[in-house]
Amino acid sequence: MDTNQARGALLKLRAQALEQAARLDAEASALRDAIRTGEERVRGIDDPATATGAVADTDRISSVMKEKVAAIDAALARIDAGTYGLCVVCGKPIPEARLEFRPMAADHVECASRA
Repeated sequence: MDTNQARGALLKLRAQALEQAARLDAEASALRDAIRTGEERVRGIDDPATATGAVADTDRISSVMKEKVAAIDAALARIDAGTYGLCVVCGKPIPEARLEFRPMAADHVECASRA
């Protein structure tokens, strides 16, 4: 995968992750409002504890999406710096198959498994 293809794939993944994080944040906010007003049953959740757990789960997934965006931004910075495709740990090339599967990969499998 050349860097133009990688940049395109990364930008697409970034947009998807940002969209998903925004949707999850909106869902969590709506659930918080429903809990505050006692309307969680309107949203199909009978137990306030379950609603609170749903908010926590939604926040956690949103956080994962935001971490993904940060990893994508780091990969885009490596493209700009000319180091994309090189392991940030040891400097060896990251296999093409790994970059195709995970374009934001910062290391190859051996270094990743040691972490």
